[in-house]
Amino acid sequence: MAISKLDLVLSFTGLCLLNLIAAVDSTALGVSLPTIANPLGATSTQAYWAGSSFVLASSAVQPIYAAFSNAFGRRTLTLIALALFTIGTIVGSTAQNVASLLVGRTLQGAGGGGFLTMTYVVLVDLFTLRKRANAIALIGLVWLVGTVVGPIAGGAFTEYVTWRWIFWICLPFAGMSIFLIAFLLKTPHEPLQLGQALKMVDWAGAVVFTGCLTSFLLAISWGGSMFAWSSYQTLVPLIIGAVGLVAWLFYEHYVPTSPILPLVLLGNRTNLALFTGTIFMGIIQYGLVYYLPLYYQLSKGYSPLMSGVALLPQCVLSGPTTTITSVIISKTGKYRLVIWIGWALLSLGCGLLVLLTNETTVPQWIFLNAVSGLGLGCLFTSQSMATQAASEPQHMAIAAGLSPFFRALGQTIGIVIGDSIFQNTLRQKADEYSNNITQLGAVLDGLPEESQDRADLLAALNPSFHAIWWTLTAFALASLALSLCIPQLSLDQSQPVVPSEEPGNDVERTAESRGVHQEAEIIELQERQGADESV
Repeated sequence: MAISKLDLVLSFTGLCLLNLIAAVDSTALGVSLPTIANPLGATSTQAYWAGSSFVLASSAVQPIYAAFSNAFGRRTLTLIALALFTIGTIVGSTAQNVASLLVGRTLQGAGGGGFLTMTYVVLVDLFTLRKRANAIALIGLVWLVGTVVGPIAGGAFTEYVTWRWIFWICLPFAGMSIFLIAFLLKTPHEPLQLGQALKMVDWAGAVVFTGCLTSFLLAISWGGSMFAWSSYQTLVPLIIGAVGLVAWLFYEHYVPTSPILPLVLLGNRTNLALFTGTIFMGIIQYGLVYYLPLYYQLSKGYSPLMSGVALLPQCVLSGPTTTITSVIISKTGKYRLVIWIGWALLSLGCGLLVLLTNETTVPQWIFLNAVSGLGLGCLFTSQSMATQAASEPQHMAIAAGLSPFFRALGQTIGIVIGDSIFQNTLRQKADEYSNNITQLGAVLDGLPEESQDRADLLAALNPSFHAIWWTLTAFALASLALSLCIPQLSLDQSQPVVPSEEPGNDVERTAESRGVHQEAEIIELQERQGADESV
């Protein structure tokens, strides 16, 4: 089914609005967590669960959206995601205690994860591989606006109105998105009839995957903070989750006819390296988003609003860099060099952050923040394009949807790692303050400016933050090493030419193996012709 230029524009507008909501919501709360904790009576761990619960829920459901959309249709799954997000927004905005806030953030995460996954899935429907780079660039610009506006709006609402506006501001945008998606979203993909869809879906696999991944993520989230790593509260869900996920992989390989995750995607060493890099990218991204504002509020004494403004150097540079690199990839068809440059810049940028102290001047922290923004901008499009280029056409939509899933998985881990590292390092220097990070700002405000206690606490904060920056640097360097294994594949064909996975053999697949999907490729190209000519 060919779609008109108007349908294409309206459909893409709906996707952009979804991503704007997700970007604002995911970044606005980070700068406000220390302030939110006080009226709700939350501890440090409970407050940061408000951040991790969003990305944990987002991670757990993303592959489900991609697989189920093949059966029930893109519009249906996108509307379900919107409904979950809207309900979560209402619950979070009216929360009177930590439990209600966590429920709201979890529902928001389950919906927000659907936004991200369905964006990439629908882009596969609307654009050919090379044209897709330009579309991802526009999505990147939307994320630029959202990540710039989010921290500033979150800080302003918290400081001058109420933190509840962080949730309320999402509601009108959610309403507009529901209208655009319900009535205007059109893609060449046709859903199955209800009876066929219900039979096609791997219900058992979806339940087992969601349960086991949630168990695993919960364990690593509270291990070392709420409970000791050696305690049964951590070990039991950790073991159940890990063993269950391994069993689920075997089940997916042998049992369902339409698996949620085709294991051929993970058997491809190129995709395996890219997905691992995407997880590391998520760890670094949220390690910066959550702990740079904390540095500005504690070490520099900035307000929530100013700590949001302080993220601008990173955010402002990442968006244009995403756009420029996407245009380069679209024009040249080359992505590998962009990936290498991105990881090199991100490694340098994270390493430079160890120069931040409580005495760092404004020009200094502007420069130190900027480099990591350049690196993230280079990787936003290039990682996803490389993954899709290395995937078979019939798996490309799921491969595209897995990119935000693995990034969200990394974001969950990034928040947890940062919290654990900060608390454990601070415990060595100032044990009496290590159990409730959210109260450190109030403690510093209550100490006399020239007192020795204040000076000692500020001195103890530096190695705590430095430990986080060094950890993020290690992840970036590991990803740079992995990226050296990524081949340069063509973006000019629907069916990618993937090097053989045999060690030392880079011979392209034969014409016979490429011809297996030739008929499906011709049909796919005919369906996209109308959309492709209009872009």
